[in-house]
Amino acid sequence: NDPEGEDFPWKPKSIVDILVKDVEVTKQLPKPLIAAETAVALTGTSATTVTAPTTKKVDVRKLEHFAVYVASHHSAPCRAFTPLLAAIYEDTIMKNFGEDRTEIIFVSQDKSEEHYNEFRSQMPWASIPFQHPAINSLLKELQINSVPALVTINASDGKILNADARAAVGEETEDFSTNDLED
Repeated sequence: NDPEGEDFPWKPKSIVDILVKDVEVTKQLPKPLIAAETAVALTGTSATTVTAPTTKKVDVRKLEHFAVYVASHHSAPCRAFTPLLAAIYEDTIMKNFGEDRTEIIFVSQDKSEEHYNEFRSQMPWASIPFQHPAINSLLKELQINSVPALVTINASDGKILNADARAAVGEETEDFSTNDLED
């Protein structure tokens, strides 16, 4: 994939490189509080001026740490864990760290885009597009073989902070990114 040799010497991509160079990680934005038609009636402006974007790009390089959440709609354990993780994300992670310091990135193992979209709609965090080609590289790099999986990563160097952060979610959520990290 480098016929010009620009990336020579070739070496495996880091997790951060995969998420920055190979994938556009996006986060769905909350829906507007009022419909565009109502805004037009109230403000007199055209609907195009009041329609907000539905997603925003997440640059993992600007974060302190992030988590990769691998899950699938068809998995009962994933469907049970996702609401718990969403509550912790909103009540603890965002309040303690904020989205400028940390983010969760959903990596789907769904077989259909319909299931991906349905499951994704329950998640307040960022995601990788459905069946993106970089997913396999990411799963291999993170050594993920089953779902649900949650891995926390230091954004500055791509080192794994906690390969089993899913277990940490059930314990102390303030220790979300550094559980079992002491060297």
